[in-house]
This record gives sequence, structure tokens and C-alpha cells, in this order.
Amino acid sequence: MVYTRTSAPSPPSKRECEALAQRYALYSKTCNEDSLVNKYRDPVGRKRATEELYASGRAQPDVGPLQLVGGPGGDPDKYLALVDADIERLGAKGAAMTTADRVFRWHIALSAIMVFVEYKLVAPYGGFDGVVAKITTRGHKISDEWLKANYERIKSGDWPPAPNERAVPPPSVNLPTTPSPPRQLHTPPSSSPPQPMADPCPLTPKEVKDLVKRPSPLIDMRFECHDETAGGVWKLQSFTQSSGRQTEFWIKYDDCNGLIPMDKDAMTWLLGASLVVEGLDEYRYDD
Repeated sequence: MVYTRTSAPSPPSKRECEALAQRYALYSKTCNEDSLVNKYRDPVGRKRATEELYASGRAQPDVGPLQLVGGPGGDPDKYLALVDADIERLGAKGAAMTTADRVFRWHIALSAIMVFVEYKLVAPYGGFDGVVAKITTRGHKISDEWLKANYERIKSGDWPPAPNERAVPPPSVNLPTTPSPPRQLHTPPSSSPPQPMADPCPLTPKEVKDLVKRPSPLIDMRFECHDETAGGVWKLQSFTQSSGRQTEFWIKYDDCNGLIPMDKDAMTWLLGASLVVEGLDEYRYDD
């Protein structure tokens, strides 16, 4: 079959956004869990298992969503179903999961994020302002809350929980982005105290347009988004620009330990929905 990349006739409902965010969070949480368990339990074995996995050809370090599903005629639904089955099968092993199991599961979960974002978010909803960004931001927050609740236990080695014991679930958060998949894992929760903020001020439409085109000044600025679903204080951590390719932005929310990738449209939306809390005077003065 040829998978058609058609846009949805309307944006997803709040219920649909939540379901999409929860599935995104499952893949993100799986990546976090396997990365941290292997980091603290068997870092040497993790490196060896990764090399063996690449040597076997079961995983490749640099492939995109199109290659993962088998080309233009590939079926992302079939691919994601296989990944979901493998995640469930390996998770059912519990304490018997090996380092190699977790290395493999981390790789397929990360691949699932790429396919899910490309085919389940960007393809149908990329044309609707901020929808993809809201869903992936919400997914990151769910995953981060779960990580904060279980991080110390994972680090101590008392993981996974016994079958009759439930891990601490992520608390409910308000609904939220990104048209390109995250390639970095979350870092441990930060203990740094929050920094005081100046009086928030919006950017003008021209400033938004200019900053998306020439994003270097954004590195020295902090923002506060008041959108109902993507709210929070955030800053640009890095960006990449190369000839013939769209700029990729990586942002970080103060209450979210993961880096969130953005494309040009998502970044334009987020800047327009945010107020500047640090660095605006310097930017306007330099300009």
C-alpha cells in the first residue's frame, strides 16, 4: 500500500490531542527509563550492546521516518504496531530485562517518536497553527513528571517495581510541539532555583519574523508563554541552519528537562504566543 500524507480537514479535539500526547509520552518515557537504567546499572555494557546492535543491522544511527517505514510505500501504522508490541513484550520481562534489551528498546522507542511525529502529527495537523507543538510539549511534560517522580528510585537501582507494585504515575498536566523528532534524551531534574523575571513584554510581528530568520539573539533571551496548553517559561537552547534545509530550533521549558525541537512554523507560533522576560532590551538596543 502507499501511505497517503493527507491533511486532516480540521484540528484534533481536546480529547484527541490528549490521546496523541499520551502516546508520544509513552515513547519518551520508555527512552528515559532505558537510558537511565543502563547509565546507572551498566554503562560499559550499554556501549558494547549499542555497538553490537549497529553491527547486526537491526538499528542504524542516522535514518529518518521515511526509511524507517520502508520508503514511500511504507505503512507507519504497521511500523508503530510492531514497535508497540516489542515495547510491551520487553517491558513484560520486568527485572529480567537485560542491558541489550534496554538498548534495543531505547532505539525502537526513539525511532517510533520520529515516525509518530512525522506521520501522526505533522502530516495531518502540521497546517494548523501550533497544534503539533502543543501535543509534543504536553507529551514531554507528562514524561518529565513521570521521570521526576521515579528518578531517584531508578538511580538507586530499585527498578523496575515488582509486578504487584505500581510506579508513581505522572500527574495530570494541561494539554501541548513540534514538527521534527527529538534526538536528545532528558537530563536529570535540575535543583537550580528559579531566576527572577523582568516585566514580560511581547515581540512585534516584525521582530518575530526577523528572529525566526536570524535566530542568534534568541539564545540570550527568555520567554513566558501564556497559551492555555503550552504555557510556561522557556528559552532557545540551540538551533541549526544549513543550506537547502529548514532551520531547526531546540527549546527548553524551565519545568521540563527535555529539549523540544521546533521547525520554522512552530517557532513562529510560539514566539507570537509568548512574552519576553529577559534579553529584550539588549536585543532592541543592539538592533
